[in-house]
Amino acid sequence: MGLQMAALPTAANYVAVTLLALLIWTPHVIDAVRVIFL
Repeated sequence: MGLQMAALPTAANYVAVTLLALLIWTPHVIDAVRVIFL
């Protein structure tokens, strides 16, 4: 029970970091794809 409670914030942090990374990288990825295909 204690382990599950400790794991929840870790999972939330992982999701937050992943979303932040996507938010930062998506414009760059779109630009790269645009350059490659155009």
